[in-house]
Amino acid sequence: MTKKQTTTNSPAQEKKQPTSNDIEQLRDILFGHHARAIENRLDHLEKRLDTTRREWNEMLETRINKLAESSNSQLATTRQEFAEQLQALQKEITSSIEKLATEFQNQLASTRQEFTDKIDRLADELTERLSAAQSESRQRDDDLRQELLTLSAWLDNKKASRETLADLLIEMGRKLQDDITPSSETE
Repeated sequence: MTKKQTTTNSPAQEKKQPTSNDIEQLRDILFGHHARAIENRLDHLEKRLDTTRREWNEMLETRINKLAESSNSQLATTRQEFAEQLQALQKEITSSIEKLATEFQNQLASTRQEFTDKIDRLADELTERLSAAQSESRQRDDDLRQELLTLSAWLDNKKASRETLADLLIEMGRKLQDDITPSSETE
């Protein structure tokens, strides 16, 4: 009998045990309004958070794009300025090199002309000296010949001794030697 009592439940006992549906209903009655308000508030906060997040992302993306455009334009401007400065510097260097080359060519031509003029002057001077030396040499030769002719005529008119002739010839030799030595020193 005990078995029957434990296995069979009375209808009053069945009514006393709440079902999960009943618990939900009770919870809904007690906390439903508050839970729904919290849930609505959480939904509203989530929506605001998503909206704010989207706005921040859009604003951040806009600022990044503006900064990128600004940076690109500044970079392009800087590149352009650098290219212009480089081109100006290159023109300046080329101009300086051309000026230096022109000055060098002018100095080279001037120096060449100076050397040519000096060589021509030296050649003229040497020609004059050579001509003067030849002229002087001819004059001395002529003077010596004249002196020899005079001595010869004098000797023809006078008979001289051998010793006198020897002295005269020695003296004439010395004169010739003295005349040759100074003229060779000047050449």
